[in-house]
Amino acid sequence: MEYDQYISAINGIFTDNGLSAINEILFDPTNISGITEGKINIFPNPGTGIFEINVPDISNLYHVNIYGMTGNTVFDADVEGNTKINLNDLPKGIYIIKIETGGFIRYEKLILE
Repeated sequence: MEYDQYISAINGIFTDNGLSAINEILFDPTNISGITEGKINIFPNPGTGIFEINVPDISNLYHVNIYGMTGNTVFDADVEGNTKINLNDLPKGIYIIKIETGGFIRYEKLILE
């Protein structure tokens, strides 16, 4: 968040009455939905068919969906912790992977060569 430090705020509360102003709010795309610790890694990406998903908390259950570019579901499974997925039977192309657990959802492009 960016604000004008020369415009005073009453008790730290910003108002729009001319006493304080917020000029801009910036969101960090790596901190969406409260993901602040750890990171989900999908590799190799691009890959040839076997992809590994490494998660920050291996005791959590994750739901993984993979979609083709037309929106069709090509993979749908619940996984726990770090896992490998086999997409060797799919045609080469670009896919979208959706990983969700608890309070967050993550989408990422997955390239199958």
